Amino acid sequence: MKHHAQDKDHHHRFYIDCYFHIFTNPEGIVINSKGEVEGFVNKLREKVQRGKFWKTQLERANDKYKANLSPQQSLVSKMWRLNQEMLSTQNKINEAMKEVLTPEQFKAYLLREAADRIEKEGEYRIADEYTENKRLIAIRYCETIIPVIEAKLTGFESP
Repeated sequence: MKHHAQDKDHHHRFYIDCYFHIFTNPEGIVINSKGEVEGFVNKLREKVQRGKFWKTQLERANDKYKANLSPQQSLVSKMWRLNQEMLSTQNKINEAMKEVLTPEQFKAYLLREAADRIEKEGEYRIADEYTENKRLIAIRYCETIIPVIEAKLTGFESP
């Protein structure tokens, strides 16, 4: 008897899970660059929700497009501004180091500091290039799928 109740409970959970997944919105955009719905559950959602599904996807695609239109402030410029703010502190540290190091050690210390800055700038530049590339890919993706989604929506709005 207890076994039968557990089976019944599992069936209820299964139906609740199915209902939840089919009638709720998917996470993010689930349309690939060919305009196809990705994933089994998302395909079910599209069949059940119809226009609502496509409207949600259009809103998300438009939001993603708008969010990526303007480039973000680069890490190099953020770090340059931060370095400017820390310059007086660094000057105090340098003065203290000058007091305890020999002239040769102090010169080597300054060169290591300069080398560290150059390496960091390179790392920030690479990160900036990666971020910008992702932004441009997102824009192209949205420019590809938005017209497809709009066409799908038009089909649901027609009499």
